[in-house]
Amino acid sequence: MFGGVHIENVPSRLNKQQFSHYLKSGDLFLKDRGVVYRKEGDFQAYDLYHTLLNDKKTWLQENADNIVYPDSGDDVLKTKVAEYYRGHRQSSLVSGLATALFGDHYQTAMAGYGETASPSLITELITEYLRSKLNAYSDDKANMLGTGTEQLAQFLKTGAYDAARFISSALGCKTYRAPSQYRNAEDFERELSQQRQIIAERINNTVAGHGKAAAHQAYRMFTSALNANLATVVERVQAFPGYQRFDANYTQDSGVFATDFANLFADAVALGFIEGLEITESLFLMVQQRDELVDKIHSRYSKSRYEATFWDKIQVKAGLLTQESVDHANAEKARLEQEAQEIRVAQLEKNIMVKTNSTAIRGGKGANRYDYAPDGCYCLNDTRGKAGALFEVKEELKADFDAKYYNGRNPGDELAGSWWLISKAHALDDILSVIQKYEQ
Repeated sequence: MFGGVHIENVPSRLNKQQFSHYLKSGDLFLKDRGVVYRKEGDFQAYDLYHTLLNDKKTWLQENADNIVYPDSGDDVLKTKVAEYYRGHRQSSLVSGLATALFGDHYQTAMAGYGETASPSLITELITEYLRSKLNAYSDDKANMLGTGTEQLAQFLKTGAYDAARFISSALGCKTYRAPSQYRNAEDFERELSQQRQIIAERINNTVAGHGKAAAHQAYRMFTSALNANLATVVERVQAFPGYQRFDANYTQDSGVFATDFANLFADAVALGFIEGLEITESLFLMVQQRDELVDKIHSRYSKSRYEATFWDKIQVKAGLLTQESVDHANAEKARLEQEAQEIRVAQLEKNIMVKTNSTAIRGGKGANRYDYAPDGCYCLNDTRGKAGALFEVKEELKADFDAKYYNGRNPGDELAGSWWLISKAHALDDILSVIQKYEQ
């Protein structure tokens, strides 16, 4: 009799009794994606779209008395449907009935049906929701109290901590669902946003407070370390690997700072790389200035390794040597060095080829990328390959002169074979003096 009908068109054609009658007889068939029906005192949605045709007809007949008739004059019904719609994440299976009851703009119209939650209730529910979520996500590394080890480490490393990211991770991608009986969902959302901001600010302030305490403790350690025995400092620093940055020797796993800045700065002051007045308590938290000072120290350290008199003076000052022994040793060293130099120079000239590039050289990736203009770099090749001094000294060349490896695969290239490239900003004599130490 009626074929297929959308439920939003039912009220204009059938009353409630006729609707139920024709569904039960099989003369009425609904073409919606889904229908809402009553089950055990509650509403349920049935998916018609993904159900086989014969099964749809059978189900509609068997449940005819329970399928909700769209009576737009029934405010009680409309309130219950609005509540069901809000509680089921705005299910598309309800859209047909919602259109029949509220019109095309049913989402807006539904906002007028249901209870209004009071501000105090909203605050209570949101507070408990956030407390539960954040507490479940918290651990020793990061937590809602701002006492996590990684929270402090992040602050000390970058100078800031963003608790909003921690909160977002704790809550996940799902948003808070206000209880479906309440129609003022936007008030819940507003309260959630405000509380998140308050909690984030509180966590950030706590982390910053712990960071300041850590900086205070580090500064106290620095002032104490200034009293360390100079001889001990000299012996320790002289044992550092030549290929490492100065600060790389102060990394630590157990401290709150990833780098032991207190002893790094104290040693640098003792060795004369910086002045003690350059170190303040606030410097430990001023990341950019701190990193710039570390670079300055490393630069001074790198240069000191090639200053013949630097370590002699420091060791005399530390009482490790007398001036007389230094003078005698230097004289003997000069004599032996002259002899050795003659041998090394001969070996170097025989085995190491040094030239400059006549064409632009570009290559590498990331930190190893290089780009030299013509006549912009020294090109070094060892005829002995991996058995030669150039291979042995490569780590020092990379650390001190930012040397880049180049492999000329084409025999016709200007630089065919294995070469090391070093900017001409560095003195060639300094480069060769490092290589000569490895000549046999």
